Amino acid sequence: YRRLPTTEIGVPSPQMKLPLGRGEFLLLVALSLLAIGLRLPGISRGFEYDEIYTAIKFVEVPSLWATISTYHIFNNHIGYSVLAWICHALFGRHECVLRLPAMLMGLGGVVAIWWFARAEISSAMGLLAALLLAVLPMHVQYSVTARGYTGAALFTVVATGLFLRMLKCPNKKNSILFAVSGALAIWMHLYSALAIG
Repeated sequence: YRRLPTTEIGVPSPQMKLPLGRGEFLLLVALSLLAIGLRLPGISRGFEYDEIYTAIKFVEVPSLWATISTYHIFNNHIGYSVLAWICHALFGRHECVLRLPAMLMGLGGVVAIWWFARAEISSAMGLLAALLLAVLPMHVQYSVTARGYTGAALFTVVATGLFLRMLKCPNKKNSILFAVSGALAIWMHLYSALAIG
């Protein structure tokens, strides 16, 4: 870490430095609104088994410490359970509240895949990737399921993008952001370690 430069060196890809135009921004907003529209109808449906187990064993507990320290079954996606516990403490007991972190991270994933594809390929491919993820049925379903899958996907995409950026422009900022996003991905779901590692 001490040997890394503090400023960017190397040759960044042309897409990394491409300014965001108004048209591209408006298309990204439209894709985000489409993603919200597809996800909202399912956010208040009844709980499934894993969601019930998460709510009872890891969210509706007396303290945040109980959420963080309880891992007697692989069902606890600790990072997600912490976010759900905070939402539960702030907004009360409801299906929408328990699923709110999944939905927000699912929407964040749409923007993250745009950022990743834009930096690595082109603006058009970034928008296409965002569109495909916005309408992908599995992603829509997991965005309204109180589990850590959308968080794992979001932070894995961000960590991958930062890793590739770190290869092109090694510096302390990129390495710290990569480490933090990788840790958050693993905290959301342990299987993210397979992608990060």
